[in-house]
Amino acid sequence: MILWGLAALPGLILKDPQLAELLGTASLPPGPCYLIAASGSAWVMIGAMLRLGTLLDRIGLAEWMATPGRMALSLYVAHILLGMGTLEAMGLLDGSLSPETIFGFSLGFCALSMVLTWVWTLLTPRGPLEALMRRVAEIFR
Repeated sequence: MILWGLAALPGLILKDPQLAELLGTASLPPGPCYLIAASGSAWVMIGAMLRLGTLLDRIGLAEWMATPGRMALSLYVAHILLGMGTLEAMGLLDGSLSPETIFGFSLGFCALSMVLTWVWTLLTPRGPLEALMRRVAEIFR
């Protein structure tokens, strides 16, 4: 959090709009202060997830929640093709959805992903695209 605060400071105190834009924390264009701020917030999230992982391990949920992480590539492609594709087909990617609705869709996809990856791991240890990547890597080894 300290990094984020320090990175935001130059953009807040500068009066020149061009310098403020260059040293601001906006993602586009990604300037040096944005990179510092993003790194700081990423470190905070990594630390929080490490602590959460320890807690989940103690109560027996860590392995169940780690299963989707082993199929990250497959889930990423599924969220683009199935999730976003479905919303596009329904005409809902026009900016009309509220943040709450988007959050609800996201939570629904995460919950469905956890259940489907758990079922998938009963059949095979890797996701479909992860298995494909492994085979391709073995060919070029």
